[in-house]
Parts: sequence; C-alpha cells; structure tokens
Amino acid sequence: MHVISSTLLERHDYKIPDFIATSVKEIDFKVLWQHGLTTVLIDIDNTLVSFGAHEIHSHAAPYLEEARKRGYIKTLAIASNSRRDIGHIIEALKPDAVFQPHGFSYKPFRSYFQHALSVLKAQPEQTLMIGDRLIQDVWGARRSGIKAVLVKPLGRDLWLDKLILTRWRERRLLRRYLPHHREHWF
Repeated sequence: MHVISSTLLERHDYKIPDFIATSVKEIDFKVLWQHGLTTVLIDIDNTLVSFGAHEIHSHAAPYLEEARKRGYIKTLAIASNSRRDIGHIIEALKPDAVFQPHGFSYKPFRSYFQHALSVLKAQPEQTLMIGDRLIQDVWGARRSGIKAVLVKPLGRDLWLDKLILTRWRERRLLRRYLPHHREHWF
C-alpha cells in the first residue's frame, strides 16, 4: 500500500472534490446550506444533460427548483465551457446568470471563476461548483477558493477526451486521493 504524506495531500488538495454524488438529485442541498454554501454554479454537459443534448434530465430541474424554494440555494448560475445555444436549458432552470467562455477565459482558469464571483457578488467561501469533470470543474473551482461537488457523468464524452484518456486519468487521481476523504460522499 502506498502511503501519501500529509504535505503531499495539502499540496494537491485542490484536486480533491469537497463532496461527491452520483447525480445532481443525490446532492443534499440542506447539508451544503448548513455549511454556508448558498451560491451554486452548475455545469451543463454530462452534469445536467448528456453531452450536446438540449433537454435536462427530468429529475434535475424540479430538484434544483425545490432547493431554491426551500432557501437552500440563494443564487443559481450555469457555468459551462459550451459555446452552443443552451436556451432550452436556461428556460428550464431559470438561472440567475449564465457563464459561458469569453475570450480566453473558460474553466478551469481562475479568471473564469473570478468573473462569475464578481458578477454574482458572491464570496468564494459561500459558493459551490457542481460538475462532472475533475480537471475543469473541480480543480478550477478549488483553485479559486470555491467548494466543489463531483457528480457521475450522465453521458458519453467527446472523442478528444476518449483519445487522451481524460476519464481514465480522473479515476486514477480519485483512487489515489479519495481514500483519505471518504466522508465527502453524499
């Protein structure tokens, strides 16, 4: 068994999601609210919809709306690297803001998350990023001081991700770091 030193874990802490869930519907927003997380940034592709799809999975929109009604989510925003038309998704979720790539700013760059925080007038310690990608969603958010929930991807990946083995690399990293953080699973 390979033992990881605590200094190594601290140096790579941004690589570890704060919470893990099998889907958006499995996220306990009451627990997150109790941790002071009231601003939610949520990814689209493979988090809310299968990659490239226009219709949100039937359970996600009502579940997020219920969490908003109960006051667990104060601000809901879409944070996506997709440049495609997401009008159907916006219509279903009714987010407070939508963040898509602008210029050279996209996930996982800090500038993308700092821009979102600035527009939402939110503090990083009150903000949560929900996404299916370890590198784009979790690392970018964590490096910006934002908590992150990693969810299981809903659909297939891009051909490029398959070619460069993105999910294989993510699983390898998770196996390496998560045994030390089992308490983060919902």
